[in-house]
Amino acid sequence: METQGSMLSVKMACIEHHDTIWRSQPLVGRSSVGNLLLAGAILVSGESYMRVKSMFDAFGLVVFGQGTYYDLQKRWLFPAIHQHWEMEKEMVMRTLQTQTKSLTLLGNGQCDSPGFSAKYGTYTIADEESKKIVDFELVQLGEPGVKYSQHLEPVGFRRLLIRLTNQGAVIGTIATDRHIAIKSIMKKEYPHIEHQFDVWHIAKGLLQHKNNRSPMLEDGYTLSFEFLSMHSCYSIRH
Repeated sequence: METQGSMLSVKMACIEHHDTIWRSQPLVGRSSVGNLLLAGAILVSGESYMRVKSMFDAFGLVVFGQGTYYDLQKRWLFPAIHQHWEMEKEMVMRTLQTQTKSLTLLGNGQCDSPGFSAKYGTYTIADEESKKIVDFELVQLGEPGVKYSQHLEPVGFRRLLIRLTNQGAVIGTIATDRHIAIKSIMKKEYPHIEHQFDVWHIAKGLLQHKNNRSPMLEDGYTLSFEFLSMHSCYSIRH
């Protein structure tokens, strides 16, 4: 009797010397289904392996090792997620290509760490009407044209616009934050597309400017900032 992660295997032999193995879970290739499903649950939940293992240890349950978890990710989970994403992306693009009016897209970037020490950046573009992700681009520091971390966002943005236009997307409006490099890209390379600023970032900037204001400012000036920020936040929700 032995365990393979969460699977129990029992080797049996009869008096006629016939051997058989009973397993508590079916196999997919050489991997047990239970281990694969458990690894998938950990991955999509966003939880870390070590925290889940600590919970299993507290209950006295057997679980596969960290090396097995990463191996299951590489061999099964990542390919399955990638295949599903490509199918979803193709379906969304086909739907957008059939629209008669130009698209209104929303773009935003996110890095693995704040400030100027980021190594990876992800830029995502969504369709405003359907609320679905159209595409995203992962950019790594050190790639051609990505010398500094502040280049991560505009490089991802440019790659996405090139890819979407090459696929036949007719973009009428795109809303982003007020990144200087993105404003330059839109002005020089895509002047025919209306470029708008995300009102959430504007409201955030107003509040930050208000919090950093000089104490010598009069109450009327303070009130105007509060009114504008409240109005911007209301516009976001409605």
